[in-house]
Amino acid sequence: MTTTVRPEEFDAAYYRAQGGDVPYSRQEKHWAAVFGNIAATIAETLAPARVFDAGCAMGFLVEQLRRRNIAAFGRDISAYAIGQVPDDLKPFCEQGSVTEPVAGAYDLVTCLGVFEHLTEDEAARAAASLCAAAPLVLFASAPAGAAGRGRNDGKPDGGERNSGAQPPLHWLRLFAAQGFGPRADYDPGFVAPWAMLLERRDRAPDEAELRACAQLIAMRMERAELERERGALAQAHASLQKDADRLRQENEAAGKAREELELELGEARLEADRVTQLLWRLDDAERRLHAFENSTIWRASAPLRAVASRVPALRRVFRRAAPPPPAVDIYQQWVERYDTLTQRDLEDMREKAGQFALRPLISIVMPTYNTPEALLREAVESVQDQTYENWELCIADDASPEPQVRATLEDLARNDPRIRVVFREQNGHISASSNSALELATGQWVALLDHDDRLPPHALYCVVDAINRNPDAGLIYSDEDKIDLEGKRSNPYFKSDWNPALFLGQNMFSHFGVVRTDLMRAVGGFRTGYEGSQDYDLILRCSELITPEQIIHIPQVLYHWRIIPGSTAQASEEKPYAAVAALRALQDHYTRCNLPLEAVSATFFGGNRPLPVLKTHPSVAILIPTRDALDVLRPCIESLQALTKYPNYSIHVIDNRSSDPKTLAYLEEKKRTGVSVIPYDAEFNYAAMHNYAVDRVEADYILFLNNDTEIITPDWLGEMVGLAECLPDTGVVGAKLLYPDRTVQHAGVIVGLRGVAGHYCPPPTDVFGYFGRAALVQNFSAVTFACALVRRALYQQVGGLDGKHLAIAFNDVDFCLKVREAGYRNVWTPNAVLLHFESKTRGQEDTPAKQARFESEVSTMRRRWGPKLDADPFYSPNLSLRDGFHFAFPPRARKPWLEGRTN
Repeated sequence: MTTTVRPEEFDAAYYRAQGGDVPYSRQEKHWAAVFGNIAATIAETLAPARVFDAGCAMGFLVEQLRRRNIAAFGRDISAYAIGQVPDDLKPFCEQGSVTEPVAGAYDLVTCLGVFEHLTEDEAARAAASLCAAAPLVLFASAPAGAAGRGRNDGKPDGGERNSGAQPPLHWLRLFAAQGFGPRADYDPGFVAPWAMLLERRDRAPDEAELRACAQLIAMRMERAELERERGALAQAHASLQKDADRLRQENEAAGKAREELELELGEARLEADRVTQLLWRLDDAERRLHAFENSTIWRASAPLRAVASRVPALRRVFRRAAPPPPAVDIYQQWVERYDTLTQRDLEDMREKAGQFALRPLISIVMPTYNTPEALLREAVESVQDQTYENWELCIADDASPEPQVRATLEDLARNDPRIRVVFREQNGHISASSNSALELATGQWVALLDHDDRLPPHALYCVVDAINRNPDAGLIYSDEDKIDLEGKRSNPYFKSDWNPALFLGQNMFSHFGVVRTDLMRAVGGFRTGYEGSQDYDLILRCSELITPEQIIHIPQVLYHWRIIPGSTAQASEEKPYAAVAALRALQDHYTRCNLPLEAVSATFFGGNRPLPVLKTHPSVAILIPTRDALDVLRPCIESLQALTKYPNYSIHVIDNRSSDPKTLAYLEEKKRTGVSVIPYDAEFNYAAMHNYAVDRVEADYILFLNNDTEIITPDWLGEMVGLAECLPDTGVVGAKLLYPDRTVQHAGVIVGLRGVAGHYCPPPTDVFGYFGRAALVQNFSAVTFACALVRRALYQQVGGLDGKHLAIAFNDVDFCLKVREAGYRNVWTPNAVLLHFESKTRGQEDTPAKQARFESEVSTMRRRWGPKLDADPFYSPNLSLRDGFHFAFPPRARKPWLEGRTN
C-alpha cells in the first residue's frame, strides 16, 4: 500500500464510473434494496442498538438501519458522497476519515469496502479507531482481483484506487493486533464472500486460528464464484441443447449429410464437456465446504459456536445451493471410445508381457485400516487381474479394530501366494503402516496403491513397458481419474510430463506412482509426522537424488481413485491436516536443496505457492516498444512507476518512428523521471528492435513489456525476478495477463495448439483452470513476450530473437523453445498479474502482405521445430490441440499394446 487517500478523488465522476451495471446514485432504488437486505440481516442476527458505519458513502446503510429502529451513524471521507445524503439523515452522517477517533460507544461498527483505499499506516490507525468504538466489527475489504465478484456490499469497486487491497489473512492479523478475533460461528456472506465479523477478546487469537479462518473465507469466496457461474453454466447447457435440437431439425428439413451433422454435434459435445467439468467443480466445491465444516479446524471452533447456539438466528452458517442441472457426460463417451480394453487387447498384453527384455518384480505396497470388505476385495482383485503377472502385493494392516479386515486379508493371502500380509499390533497411522508394508517388499520397484482404489488391467504392463524404454528411470507416474462406489469413472487428470515447478504447487505424481526400490530405501521410506502428504514428502525426497530425465510420465489412466466419504478423492478438505503436512514437506525440501523459497498456500484450494525470498535485487531493464499510441503508452508507464514495489529497475522505451507531437512531448517529460528512450528508425520488426535495444542497455535481467499493458499487482516484478533467481535452471518467466474485462488472456503458451502455438485462456467460468493450472506456478514450453523476464546473459547465449525469419509472430515461442533446448525451464506465474489490451498498436493480420508474412512465419516454425510442436511435454496428448485443456477426440497418447498389430 503506497498511496494516501485524497478526498477529492471520490467525486461524482468516481461514483459514476465505479457503480457497475447500476449507477451508484441516490436515484437508483437498487441500492436501497441492497442495503436494506444487509441492514435486515444485521438486525436479525446481531440485534445491535447502536451502529457506526465507517465509510458510509451516501448513507444507504445508515438509512436502512435507522428504519429498523437502530441508532445508526456514519462517516465518509468524500464530501461529494456526504453531500448526497438526504437532509433528514445529515445529522447522522459526517465527513471525515476512518483513521480519526470515533466519538461515543457502539454495539457494532461496520466497515465495508474502505480499507483497500488506505496505506498500511492508515489501515493500522483506522483499525485502532474502529476497535476502540465497539466490541464487534463487521468488516469487508475486497482482495486484489476480486472486485465485483460475489460482493453484495453495494460499494464501488474502486479500480486503480484499490492499491491497498490485501488478502483476508492480512486484515485478520491487523485486527488481531488490536485484540480482535474472528467469529467463526457467523457467516457474513450476505455482505461479501470475504467479509468477516470480528469480536473483542481477552486474549488475541493465535496464528493457527487466523489461518483457519482465512482458509474458510477462501472457501466461501470460491463457493460464491462458482455459484455465480451456475447461471451462466445453466444457460450454456440450455443453449447447447437448443443447438442440438436445431441441428436435428435442420437435418430433417434440408437433408443434410449425416457426416456433416455428426461433425457439428461433435463440436457441441466438446463444448458440453467444458460445461460438465465446470458443473462438477461446483458440486465438488459444495462437498468440500461440507467437509470443512466437519474437519478438525472447524471442530476446534466449537467453543465459539456454543455461544451462538443460544441465538437461533446465528445457527444459519452456510446456505446449501440447489444441485446443478444434469449435463452431458463427455468423459464417459471418451472412456467408451478410447479407454475401454477389448478381450484382444488383454490377450495381446499378456503375450507381450512375456517378451519384455526386463521383467522386474513389482512390489505393490498397500496399507489398510478398517477397509470395507467389498472395497478391499475389489482393490486386490484389480491387482490379480493385471496382464503383467510378475508382482507381489505387500499389505500392512494398521491394527484395524473391525474384525472382518483381518479375516478378509487372511483369506486373500491363503488363496494367492503373491499376497503377503503383516498385521501391526499398534495403530501407527499411514506412514508407519506403509513402512511396514515396504519391509515385505522384495521387488526392484515399489508401486503405491490405497486400500480402496483400483488399478485397470494394463497398469503394470504400461509401467514395465516404460521401464524397458527407460531403464535408467527412478520414478514413474501416470494419469488418473476417480471412480464412485457404483464403478462410474469421472474427473480425469490428464497430466503433463514431469513439471518441476508445478510439482511444488500440487502432488501431480500421485497416482499411479511407482518408485525404484533402492531409491525409496535410500531416502528412508515414509516419514512419520507427514501423514496425509506422506507420499508427496517421499517423492520430494526421491526427486532430489535423481535427474528430471529419470522421472517418467505414462499418459494413460492407470489409477482409479475411489470417491468415498473421508477420501481426498472426494474433496481435498476431507483431510485438512494433509495441506499442513504438504507445506511442511515443501519447506523441508527447500531447506535441503538450499532454495530461498517459502512454502505458502496458493489461491487454488489445496495448492501451494513457492514464494521467493530475495536477499538481493538484481537490476532489471524494462523494454517497452511503441510507435505513438500515447493512449496506451501513458497508462503503461504511469502504472509501472506508481505501483511497482521492486526497487531496482529502469524503463527503456523503444521508439519506432513516433511522430505524434503529444507522444514525443510525453517521452521528453518522462526522460526527466529517468525513463530512457531508444530510437529505432526502421520498419516495425518486433524481434530486431528488441535485439537492438538489448545491446544498448546494461542490466542483469531484461523484461519485455508491451506498451498496451498496465500493472495491477505491486509485487509483479519481485515475483518474476524471485522465481528466476530462486527456482533452479529457470529460463524465461512469464506473467498472467488479463483482458480489460478481467478474463484471462494468457496463462502460458501451449506449443502445437491450433497449429503452432496458442495461449492457454481458461474461460471466465473456470477460475482456477484445469486442475489448478491457471492458479499455480508451473513450467510451460513457452510464455508470451507481452510480459516476460529473462536473464540478459541467457538472452545473448541463445542468440536473441529471430529478426530475419520471425519478425512479428512466434518469435517469443521460438526463443522459449531455444531456451528449453539449452537446458533451461520456462516458468509461468499467476502471481504477477497485468492488464493487456492485446496488440492494440500492432493491428491485425488483415492485408495480403501481412497474411503472407504470417504464413511464412508459420512455415518457419514448422520447419524449425517439426514434431516438437505436436508433443508439448508440459501439456497432455489426451488433451485437444484445438481447444486448450479439452479432451482430445481422438487422443494422441501412445498405446504400447497396439504396436505391431496389423488389423
